[in-house]
Amino acid sequence: TAGSGDVLTGLMAGMLAAARARTGSLSLNYAARIAAAAAGLHGIAGDIAGRAGRPVTAHDILEALPDAIGQVRRR
Repeated sequence: TAGSGDVLTGLMAGMLAAARARTGSLSLNYAARIAAAAAGLHGIAGDIAGRAGRPVTAHDILEALPDAIGQVRRR
């Protein structure tokens, strides 16, 4: 859907910035793991948004991210 890549990019950028702020630097391996985690969260958020039974927009994915994070934390 249009804009969903922007949501993913923003999520990755935010997660990378938060990790760098905590650690002071990032190895390439750690950055790749964060990017993979962001992609996974984005996918879960898309699945959650898709439960509404209508076409999913980027905004729907963005709104579903808190639920996706909660779902991952409960695992």
